[in-house]
Amino acid sequence: MTSRRIVPMLAAVAVLLAACAAGPPGPVSSGAPSAAAPENLAPTTVTVPDGLAAAPLDVPRRVLVPSGWTMSVFARVPSARLAAWAPDGTLLVSVPQDGSVVRLTPDGRGTAGVSVLLDGLNQPHGLTFAGTTLYVAQSDRVDAYSYTGGAATDPRPVVTGLPDAKSPELRGRYAHALKSVAVGPDGAVYISVGSTGNVSAVSPSLSRSKTSAGKFALLPVLIAALPGKSAWVLVKPPLLVSVPSNGLLTPT
Repeated sequence: MTSRRIVPMLAAVAVLLAACAAGPPGPVSSGAPSAAAPENLAPTTVTVPDGLAAAPLDVPRRVLVPSGWTMSVFARVPSARLAAWAPDGTLLVSVPQDGSVVRLTPDGRGTAGVSVLLDGLNQPHGLTFAGTTLYVAQSDRVDAYSYTGGAATDPRPVVTGLPDAKSPELRGRYAHALKSVAVGPDGAVYISVGSTGNVSAVSPSLSRSKTSAGKFALLPVLIAALPGKSAWVLVKPPLLVSVPSNGLLTPT
């Protein structure tokens, strides 16, 4: 079942991130808990190219990766959030903190040149492509851009007026303003709308551009369109939610 394949993958990513964030390996005290590495994962040292070794990569870092794999630093993008591969083979990265989307162009040496694709946005977060159309989710709206020649042009609003910290009725109290976006096999655009706080009595958890489907007071942290389903959403606390073409949320 699709959901059972996704969750272990996400868990593996969490292990990788945790391992990368940890300090250099050293002796473990006898009183510290220990656990064997997950099956089929092996430790490896992260390769850091010249010029990219600023902290926290100024000391050796080890991660767990599938056996036979390696890991190296591709680029440094401060406060990077989400990424999406563009049709031309470049990698787009959202940076909500400074309102930009940057473009990473592979240089053939295992690293990338960094340039600004879009700026002046309102906390851009989710990025996704449908053909050559780039969808960018800001905290209060989603726009579609034409992506050609390494440039994003002709912005067209998909939905506006999404709730964020500037919404008058929230009076600045919105802890989860960042939005994610995906395009389903049915062509519908799906946007995550987080709860106002970690504990909310009533809050819409997911909005769809065609229909409203607010059913759970949950915080979506990842949204993706997969074959056979309109969309899947990983929410916090951990719960995988499928969104079929009828727009109704179904916990899985």
